[in-house]
Amino acid sequence: MLLVKGELTIKNATVVGSDGFGLAAEGKGTVLNLEAVKMQNTGRCLDVWSGAVVNIDKDTVLETTAENCTVFVSADGGEKAKLNVNGTVKCSIENYAISGNGNDKIGSDVVINEGAVVTSAQDSAIYQPQGGTLVINGGTIEGKDGIYQKSGEITVNGGTIKGTGNAEYKYNGNGSNAMGHGIVVEFAGYPAGLPKLTTVGGTIVSEQKTDAIGYAVSPKYTGGKDLETLKAENVVVGEGTVLTGKVQEQ
Repeated sequence: MLLVKGELTIKNATVVGSDGFGLAAEGKGTVLNLEAVKMQNTGRCLDVWSGAVVNIDKDTVLETTAENCTVFVSADGGEKAKLNVNGTVKCSIENYAISGNGNDKIGSDVVINEGAVVTSAQDSAIYQPQGGTLVINGGTIEGKDGIYQKSGEITVNGGTIKGTGNAEYKYNGNGSNAMGHGIVVEFAGYPAGLPKLTTVGGTIVSEQKTDAIGYAVSPKYTGGKDLETLKAENVVVGEGTVLTGKVQEQ
């Protein structure tokens, strides 16, 4: 693993990981720019740790092929990790393209911009169990679920978020089990608090489920409110958002 502390731009390069890890950025004042970088790794390609900012440009492709998520964001050191995605982040196994940690109360600020492609072949493309924000301005997010949210604040301004799987809800206390929705909001009682979802625009799609956005209440949730109340208090779906689910045969 190459640990970056400070400012660094890697440009027009193929990065080879070692011991299942690739690049990591850590610390306040650290800015890592990836420009036209190609990386295919058997473990995580990128860790974005407390205080660091990482920018993935439109010509960068990061792919994990075994054992781990592709990009991991964490505020373990006490400051938000920040990630801006304009390129391609893909996971070719049963894991996430972008993931956080459910014990992380501070969390991360992740932005997905126009032209970005974030995909998982066998799992949710983005797993959001941590605090902080996830802003979708554009791009394509696709997996068995597009996004699985347990905490933090998600804002969808644009882009296409698609779920391709087809499964019923099953509680997972150490990750998630994909259901097949474009976005899943699970009220899980995680350390960073209840999830909040606001959509302004964008297209949210489920190929196999009737509902483009799916909801669940974890058996670990102890707040005493029912699902409809939780949805009313924490979810706003704007008129500019297109929701597309599977049309059921009559």
